[in-house]
Amino acid sequence: MNKQNLSLVKNSPAQKSAAPWFHVPDGFYDAQLVDVTTSGTGDAFRFRYTFRLFGADGLPLKEKNLEVGGRRTKTENLKDITLIRTTSPSMQEGSKRRQILSALPRGRDLLGSVPLEEMELSDMIGSPVQVLVLNQKNRSGHVFSNITEVFSPDLKKQNLRNVNS
Repeated sequence: MNKQNLSLVKNSPAQKSAAPWFHVPDGFYDAQLVDVTTSGTGDAFRFRYTFRLFGADGLPLKEKNLEVGGRRTKTENLKDITLIRTTSPSMQEGSKRRQILSALPRGRDLLGSVPLEEMELSDMIGSPVQVLVLNQKNRSGHVFSNITEVFSPDLKKQNLRNVNS
């Protein structure tokens, strides 16, 4: 995501609350990239990748309703659970941004796969991935469900097949 994404990616609004929106148990989840925004400037500049999580049934995970400690809303109005992974703008080998972009399916041009740096935002949004979610405390002591790793959608299944064979 070089200049083409910086011109297309919108700046996200400042966060109003430090309280976590959604909690999910630790584990691997099928997910879909639903948004990419930026925040900060200079050394604090970050990319924010928003992923929608899916359950084992293939349906989007929903927030909890009031009966189980969630928001006071009708079941049909429950929001899909989304988690955000922020990264630096670095594309160095081993960077989280590179890991996320590498996990996304890439289109092809006449010379083969489109380079990661030239992926268009429109090609990224809606891409399926696998994410590893771990619950961790931040500096303030709030526990957040964090996306710690992002994998291509079939990588986890391939690894499980290799272990079982």
